Amino acid sequence: AQARPFYRDECTTFRFQLLKLYELDAARMLARRIPELYPLIPLMKGGVALAEEANRALLKSELPRSKNADLLAVLRVFLGLRDTGKAAKVRKEQDAHMNVMAESPVYQEILNQGRAEGEAKGRVEGRAQGRAEGLRKAIALGLEIRFGSEAKKLLPLLGRCLDLTELEQAAEAVKTVPSIEDFRRFLPVTS
Repeated sequence: AQARPFYRDECTTFRFQLLKLYELDAARMLARRIPELYPLIPLMKGGVALAEEANRALLKSELPRSKNADLLAVLRVFLGLRDTGKAAKVRKEQDAHMNVMAESPVYQEILNQGRAEGEAKGRVEGRAQGRAEGLRKAIALGLEIRFGSEAKKLLPLLGRCLDLTELEQAAEAVKTVPSIEDFRRFLPVTS
């Protein structure tokens, strides 16, 4: 209701025709034989019923394989929004002809971005785990130097401490606490 058929800023004005896909007839769109529009068919009036036909038409199209893979992937996504059962059926049909997702450049870009984010997160988490392990070893050594073999009783509690802030506080405390009992308050409480 709030959409307008124009865009205007300080130096540009665009006028365009606003199309409401849900009002367009899917059968008429399919009959026009414009494969680039087939992914939109599930969103159109009567489109869920024609989605499998649009899928088959795309699978047979003469478009470049990578472009076709993108169109098939989008068709499956839009159909999944309307009917997950039919989307699963379309996926099986697509997989029988080609690995649509693996061949889709758009999907590959999304996958690579996800991998890069995962690897970056893994590096950060790995550094944090390494730092925590280093702090635990330093604390254990400091306790042993200060309090002798009695400090070994605290090693299981120290091993349960995963929070870097707690470990950093414990590392500072090991330098100044007067007794091993006073140091215990810097370790996680066990039940």
